[in-house]
Amino acid sequence: MRTLLTALLGLQLAAAAGIGWLIVDRQGAAQATAAQVARADAHAQAAQAHEAAHRFVEAQLAYERATRLAGHLPQAEGWLDGARRCLALATVQRPDAPGPAEQRPLAGVAAALRAAGDTVVADALDIALLRGRGLIGGAFEKAEAAKAAQDRPHGVWIRWQHATLLMHADRFAEAIEQLEKVVQAAPEFADGFHRLGLAYLGAERPEAGISALQRALAKGAGPEASRDLARAFLGRQMWAEATTHLETVLRGDPGDAEALRLLGAAHYQLKRYRLAADTYRKAWRLEPQPRTLISAVIALQGAQAWAEALAIIEEIRPQAERLPEIAFHEAVLKERLSRPADAKAAYQGYLALAAGHPDEAKRVATAQKRLVELALDK
Repeated sequence: MRTLLTALLGLQLAAAAGIGWLIVDRQGAAQATAAQVARADAHAQAAQAHEAAHRFVEAQLAYERATRLAGHLPQAEGWLDGARRCLALATVQRPDAPGPAEQRPLAGVAAALRAAGDTVVADALDIALLRGRGLIGGAFEKAEAAKAAQDRPHGVWIRWQHATLLMHADRFAEAIEQLEKVVQAAPEFADGFHRLGLAYLGAERPEAGISALQRALAKGAGPEASRDLARAFLGRQMWAEATTHLETVLRGDPGDAEALRLLGAAHYQLKRYRLAADTYRKAWRLEPQPRTLISAVIALQGAQAWAEALAIIEEIRPQAERLPEIAFHEAVLKERLSRPADAKAAYQGYLALAAGHPDEAKRVATAQKRLVELALDK
């Protein structure tokens, strides 16, 4: 990745390495003039700014792997945490720079690059800063204003930032156009293929999306790409393929609750009901979301483990007012366990909770039908 970034952004390693030489030279040259020292300082500052910018871009790409297509923009605090870590070695920090202290390294880097004439990379950093602060309108304006620089050296980063903004605005066709040019300019850029795959999926081009995600993984993309590819396979009902990639993610991070939930869904579709339920319960222990246990209950019903499923319902019954589906499953399970009176009461309780929930229409119809049938069975 570093080699790629060096090639794309034109990092002058010799200049960066020369910082030490310049400092030593100044210290050992008693006859150096003030003008020579000033020039050396400016040269060192520019080289340090370039180095800091590269570190920033490299870390930003890693940080953005956590961005989900269906999610929201990273919160400013979290984004700045990532920026602060990647700029731990940034030396261009002006104490008098405007804005929060966490943004001073970035502001200083962008200002130094612009002063040195490297306006393209400086514009890319500015767009990223605006995005990170949640100023999406301003980021769009900056990206649009910098469009002319997209075909200049280093312009790939302007294109990258613009494509990211377009994706968050669900403008997938435009994002695809930009990202295809990004990966053409940077054919080994794994994150570019990853983002391109997500854009294809957003544009409802699943085959192209799967292909791009597979290329991203072949070029060394991280577990986020495996998870996104698994999600794409689930959307295509390719359950076994999804399972393979989710198991890869979980080998690297057994505590990935989202991957566990997706794996539970894949196991369920493969009729591995007991394994699906166990997987959902692992996810629940990591992130106790009621819907995760509802999925476990449904899986246990597939395994005909009625009593075990009802025991899980007991854990989440307090959430039934918000999620009436819980009460519906309770009624079904009590009926399965040959407890008709309890089932009737549970169906009635469910119907009371489901009033005013349009998304419960199908279950409401089923509950009403079962109440009639239970009455006839007396």
